[in-house]
Amino acid sequence: CMLSSIASASDALRIAQTLSDIRHPNGGLRLETVVFGARGQERIRTSVGLELGGLQPPPDDIDLLLLPGVMHHSPQDLIGRIATMQPELELLRAMHLRGVQLAGSCSGSFLLAESGLLDGHRATCSWWLATAFRDRYPDVRLEADAMVVEDGGLLTAGGACSLQSLMMKLIGRVGGEEL
Repeated sequence: CMLSSIASASDALRIAQTLSDIRHPNGGLRLETVVFGARGQERIRTSVGLELGGLQPPPDDIDLLLLPGVMHHSPQDLIGRIATMQPELELLRAMHLRGVQLAGSCSGSFLLAESGLLDGHRATCSWWLATAFRDRYPDVRLEADAMVVEDGGLLTAGGACSLQSLMMKLIGRVGGEEL
């Protein structure tokens, strides 16, 4: 996974939680990040070679599952990597059935599309992957120029920097637009 996807989302939530606590002590807002893997692993290696440890099983009270970007060298490499992610696809489908909101960031949108859950919905991905996305997932209405797309309770963010727009949308939804 791309380290920036995890770090950027986690930092945005931590900052929002700190600001909320300053503005409204004991306000009850709880924003936190839990990093986990679908394969029960305790560690993951990120795209820059750093390892993240202390992974736990998915929490029972998860509100949103954010799929980080998947590091790749070409659209074909990305599709090949995603094709081997059966445990991740099964977890996505199970979480969706439980009512957990799902979001894909950048190339993580491919994993969400591969699950079949985006079929019949609008979505976005990084602009340079748009042709490969359209070819592989013709049942998804791709809006490659959009930063963030929400349709049917599923969220997708375009390129890596679009993740911040997605995080602001999510934080505003639970903590209010002023936050």
